[in-house]
Amino acid sequence: MSHVLFTAIDLKELQSIIAQTVRQELTDLAASPPGARPPEPDELLDRAQAAKLLRISLVTLYEYTNKGILPAYRCGTRLRYKRAELLSALKQVHVANPRPPRKRPIA
Repeated sequence: MSHVLFTAIDLKELQSIIAQTVRQELTDLAASPPGARPPEPDELLDRAQAAKLLRISLVTLYEYTNKGILPAYRCGTRLRYKRAELLSALKQVHVANPRPPRKRPIA
């Protein structure tokens, strides 16, 4: 069982503790490699990033967007894609079109 202990602390000391903790967290975050942070699911990707994530060409991405396979959002004159929706659409495509097993050549 955890215990909660309340102690009297003045405002300056509390501000100092908070500032020190925030400073340490920012230092740790800056020191971590870029790939170590998990991507945000609602992160908006441009066309090149979306194509790279799905490992398809920009032409294929354009076709999938026009056919409604991949949802896109218009930001001014540019298209953006939500990372989570791209991964969800990719899973649906894999479920709908399972790859047939390979036939091994007779040696």
